[in-house]
Amino acid sequence: MTSAAAATGSSTILPQERIAEIRQAIHRHLKDHDVYSQIREIMSAHAADHVEFNPNSPEDVMKVLRERGVMQDILKSFNPASVGGPGRQVVGGAAATGPCASSGGLAALGATLSSASGRSTASFLTNALRANQKHLLIRLLGGRAFIDALDVSNPATATDTVVVHLQFGEQRFRSSPKPLTCDPGFDDDFLLQFPSTLRDLIELDTPLHLVVTRERGGTAVGSAKVATASNRSNAIAAAGNVACVLGENIMDWRRVLRNGLLNVAVELAGDNPGVPQGIVEMQLELVPFMASNSKSEEDVVFFAERTRNTSIAADREFLIYARRWWTEFHSIRAAHAQRHVKVFAQATSGRMLPVTHFVHPLQPDRVLESPDDAARFVSLINADTPDDAAREVLQGGAKHVASDRWLSPFVFLAQRHGDPVNHATLLCSLLLGFGLDAYCAIGSSALSQASTAAVMVVITRRKVTARVFDATVWNPVTGVKYALGDPAHGLRTIDCLFNDDCVLANVHESSAINFAGASGSTGAASGGVVSEREQGQVFDLCFDDETAWLPMNLLKLRLVPRIPAPPLLYVPLNVRNTEIDVEATLRTVIGNHREELSLVSAFDADLSFVLGQALSKYELARRQPGVSPCTGGGGGPTVDLGWFHQCVKGTIGDGRTFKGFPLNVNHLNERAMLAAILGQSTGRAIIECDAEDAAFAVRCKVFEFAEGVVSVWVMVACRYRSLPSMSSS
Repeated sequence: MTSAAAATGSSTILPQERIAEIRQAIHRHLKDHDVYSQIREIMSAHAADHVEFNPNSPEDVMKVLRERGVMQDILKSFNPASVGGPGRQVVGGAAATGPCASSGGLAALGATLSSASGRSTASFLTNALRANQKHLLIRLLGGRAFIDALDVSNPATATDTVVVHLQFGEQRFRSSPKPLTCDPGFDDDFLLQFPSTLRDLIELDTPLHLVVTRERGGTAVGSAKVATASNRSNAIAAAGNVACVLGENIMDWRRVLRNGLLNVAVELAGDNPGVPQGIVEMQLELVPFMASNSKSEEDVVFFAERTRNTSIAADREFLIYARRWWTEFHSIRAAHAQRHVKVFAQATSGRMLPVTHFVHPLQPDRVLESPDDAARFVSLINADTPDDAAREVLQGGAKHVASDRWLSPFVFLAQRHGDPVNHATLLCSLLLGFGLDAYCAIGSSALSQASTAAVMVVITRRKVTARVFDATVWNPVTGVKYALGDPAHGLRTIDCLFNDDCVLANVHESSAINFAGASGSTGAASGGVVSEREQGQVFDLCFDDETAWLPMNLLKLRLVPRIPAPPLLYVPLNVRNTEIDVEATLRTVIGNHREELSLVSAFDADLSFVLGQALSKYELARRQPGVSPCTGGGGGPTVDLGWFHQCVKGTIGDGRTFKGFPLNVNHLNERAMLAAILGQSTGRAIIECDAEDAAFAVRCKVFEFAEGVVSVWVMVACRYRSLPSMSSS
């Protein structure tokens, strides 16, 4: 006991001379750092705004200093490592090059996500000061009034969580999930880094985009359960593919330049205009902040108005040009009025933007390795309405309705579901990031009888000769790629193409794809691309010819301000433990289902082990559409499952029969998996097998992607000697 007391120094008494020296040193330090003048300015500003403030009251003065973070700044100036209370986390945003920045110092720290092992505020601020760079520290102080998000009548929502997402230019942030209550306890910190080349912060007009999503609990189909096992991290709460946007807000952060600290209550705009869906309380702080860098209220208002007026003027000028361009396009040929050409799209904020502003070259550094991986990743994001390609959302020149909205890349990635147009723009962005010549293509659908049905896909081209290109059509919802000459891609015509810096309208006499010109169809099974020389000119993709493709002026497209693309975030997931947990739960729910049928269940661990190799092969086939597993389907080369067949035979022994059913989903909901298996005749026959010496096997394989998106393969199997009560399938 005595040694512990001595170790803490609680019994140490400093002499009066030493105390006087410390006081004098503190006084010199505060004077050298201009702290006294800062305090006077803060007190003057606070007194002007609060009549009841008493500057002669030490309690009132200390309260204001604590609220403004002055006391914390003073302590930080003495010992930066002492800043930041226990339990709070500061997270940095992913840089444009991806979530794993290669540069040292704060840039490397800024790549850390909140779902990873947390770094304290102290470590971030210490590195920020050492790097001699300017940063904006955002502290989440909690949420209020999330009443509309609560559904007390539905017990399934009891495990729902809420997550705060932030985008600032090329930096993205994601808070740790908190239980959904009327007043969520948000408590994360985010450290934003300003460009080092910026001379004056007030000239930076990049807005702060805040989105709050509702992450569904484990009972919802298509979503992951909130972490219930001790060996799962909170990141699993986001490992499903579906979230619901409760509200968003785009705010100007520059008010913090007045005195370096700003408390703000951000109201979230949702589906009901004028009715806040909730309030997020935040504190913004400049790190470091010097009084010489402060701006007056007049300066802040002036620059905010200038940004707004510049945006309005740019929108107006581009709208005038777009109308002239649209008139020119229609004057070329009367039939052009029937073509699906899209110039504008309405963002969720209500602003009309050129379609080019929804595509950004995006390099998924260390999270996606190839274009095939990118297509697989996008296909795993849930498509809300795959048949809605014929909606007004793809029609050009018609009036805009509520459904005619495209999600910004940030919102789409935050909620992990959307319309096929959002899949197309994201896939195009990723393919551009890999260096491919990629375009979003809008045309009429060959899979619909309606002449007005439109569809959007992604097309990449490779130059062969001056006017001949090899072209590949990518289905953004399924991830399957086709040769342009293969009718299976579903395009009858190509009326419009666009990417991040061009919009091209097809002004050929006919916009139809010449399938008859193809010498052969390679299809999705082969995954190959037929050369236009072999196809006999299936389609003219020479965009330099303005008599065939009418382009929009690139300078006019660049007039409208655009926000940099948000990088992909890597949400860590303990794959091994997740697979073990899914298998254990599946065995339980399968056993319960069989028990309801008065059937006994026995599981074979050796057979379960053998199944894993087949699941890896199946995922490989999905990532490389030109290769298909040997599952009885026809067409294309197959994955060799010979070793798997031999292993199964060696495990079950002679005289037994093996039946297996693989399932691929993009969520971790075991009950939804069982429902999907029982929905297929083969799967139900296996689960409800009633045979002598029957034993079952379950194997799960989880493949993780960016944004918490997962590809989950599950195989259920049984082996038996005879099956008298089952019909052969």
